[in-house]
Amino acid sequence: ADVVALQEVFNLETLDFFNDRFLIPAGAKGYRFRYCIKGNDGRGLNVAALSRFAVRRVQSHAEKSGAELGLTELSTDLRDLPIFRRDCLEVDLGTVVLFICHFKAPYPDVEKALRVRRAEAQAVRRLVEDRFPNPESQRWIVLGDFNEPAPHEYQSDSALEIFGGGFAIDLLDRLPKGRDWTYELPRSHLHTRPDRILASPALAREFPEVQPQIIRSGMHPERLAVDGGSGGGHPRASDHAVVYAEFPGL
Repeated sequence: ADVVALQEVFNLETLDFFNDRFLIPAGAKGYRFRYCIKGNDGRGLNVAALSRFAVRRVQSHAEKSGAELGLTELSTDLRDLPIFRRDCLEVDLGTVVLFICHFKAPYPDVEKALRVRRAEAQAVRRLVEDRFPNPESQRWIVLGDFNEPAPHEYQSDSALEIFGGGFAIDLLDRLPKGRDWTYELPRSHLHTRPDRILASPALAREFPEVQPQIIRSGMHPERLAVDGGSGGGHPRASDHAVVYAEFPGL
């Protein structure tokens, strides 16, 4: 991939270490341009980007409040304080602008978490609208981990409804049902799709044949018999699948 959007990156030094000590020794070309800006997650889980070519601009929106984005109808905590639980990292690649997200997890308070994710989705849409006077005719992608739960896992409502009505096109909808999952719940093994690639209508029309690919290898740790069969686990790459899409000529 020429550009990679990442979640749960501790800092830029971690990203540099990953590039220099893992990717390149494994035979990958590596990424000359690496971006990770501190967001609002108290554990240091930030969104980040890797690119093989220079970008025009990278902008963090971690400090934005709902009020700053004109979302004055929100509750006080979302209106007057930073609205993103991590960040929305805007990356201008020249030919397309990315808005990299990692929304609030759907717990421990299910209803509050849904309210927060809805507000985050509203904020992302407002960022797109502020950037592009006519969003439907421009090239942009909103992508990342939106922490959408499986239907009936926590609730059936979606926080991503604000992107519906033709505002954005979920490219994973182009995959067959049952093959579009990116996450497996540990206990129930229920499959869900928290990860999305939401393309602008213009970009979706320009690339009607593009279908995202999902790589699930590395999601599950292998079990080894250790000390008489008690078992032990290999570290896994992630509990989420890798989702990627190719846009020829973009």
